[in-house]
Amino acid sequence: GTITSVSSNKIFVDSGRSEGEGHFNNGLLTWTAGDNAQLKMEVKYYSAGSKQFELHHAMPYPVQIGDTYQVYRGCDKALSTCRNAFNNVVNFRGEPHLPGIDQVTQFGGR
Repeated sequence: GTITSVSSNKIFVDSGRSEGEGHFNNGLLTWTAGDNAQLKMEVKYYSAGSKQFELHHAMPYPVQIGDTYQVYRGCDKALSTCRNAFNNVVNFRGEPHLPGIDQVTQFGGR
């Protein structure tokens, strides 16, 4: 992607994106050109409407219009995301079928 508008070193827009709301949440962005080239940062939020990225932390060097990057989709650690987005349930390492804490702490059959 290529930056088309900058609000700060952690919030910017790429008007060429077409992915859905939250598609890159928790993903990884790697700068390929610009002052931050070769640096990486996790994506906090991606807004499909405004095509805006918000990173977890500000980049150390100025983000500028024309800077380029690669971004990979993130994972929210939910079984449904693992199944539907990545087709990778076999490697899912969560425990989606455990009862809630209220059931775990009950005594006997109560």
